[in-house]
Amino acid sequence: MPVMLDPRWQRGLRALRDRRLLFEVQVFPEQMADMTRVAADHPDNTFVLLHAGMLVDRSNDGIAAWRTALQRFAQLSNTLVRLSGLGTFVRRCTVTDWGP
Repeated sequence: MPVMLDPRWQRGLRALRDRRLLFEVQVFPEQMADMTRVAADHPDNTFVLLHAGMLVDRSNDGIAAWRTALQRFAQLSNTLVRLSGLGTFVRRCTVTDWGP
């Protein structure tokens, strides 16, 4: 079981909510479904997805999976996406790389 699904870990999320703090989360696309579930289960918390979801696999299938996961996460009213680190895995950030 991923740590983020552990009830003990999720108690910490309630502590953040009680202190009016947000939770910045850095996950890869294959982890976003679990993070979306956690965000849905904690609607009073604010979740900020760092680096736009850590797109690593830039193949057509990889981009499609990332886009789907990102759209599901973004549908929740308690989520935000930070546009940062976009060139992390290609070591550049160009229009050609990010156009799709």
